[in-house]
Amino acid sequence: MNKDYAAVCLFFLAKKIKPKAANPNIMAKPTPQVRPMPLVSQIVDVDGKLLLDGGTCDSVPIMYSMLTGARKHIVVLTQAADYVKGPNKLMAILRQRYGLYPHYLERLQHRHYEYNRTYRALPRLHDAGKLFLIRPPEPVTVGSMERDADKLFALYEQGYAEAARRWPALQAYLEA
Repeated sequence: MNKDYAAVCLFFLAKKIKPKAANPNIMAKPTPQVRPMPLVSQIVDVDGKLLLDGGTCDSVPIMYSMLTGARKHIVVLTQAADYVKGPNKLMAILRQRYGLYPHYLERLQHRHYEYNRTYRALPRLHDAGKLFLIRPPEPVTVGSMERDADKLFALYEQGYAEAARRWPALQAYLEA
């Protein structure tokens, strides 16, 4: 595999992307995190198909990435190892909003089971060399709707430090 390229998976996409920085000591500018939030997401029509953020049905689409034939997989999690997702507390409201889409509601209803099963499998896949896993070293205390810039920047710095710490191991994974 050409070391200038890495296969990554994000929201049902498996693409080859070129790193933004040729110098490994320069990390790419951070981009805002996309969180699957079905109550604020809009349904869009693409070629006659109604689509919604895929993260609500497949939060960590690693199996999809593997099935597409990508050889290298980098998974960046936003929660520490001890995180367990619970049932969606807003299911009653989601049923009202998406009542015309029973299959989507079923996926939302069981999302936490699938998420937790995938979350438990990721360390085993990492240990087996099938993917490279990056996640916070400690539980994240910043909520998904946080607006306090200091808290958000502190979390960003924590993530940046973890990425820098893992950089040599990531390079070794990509070159293997």
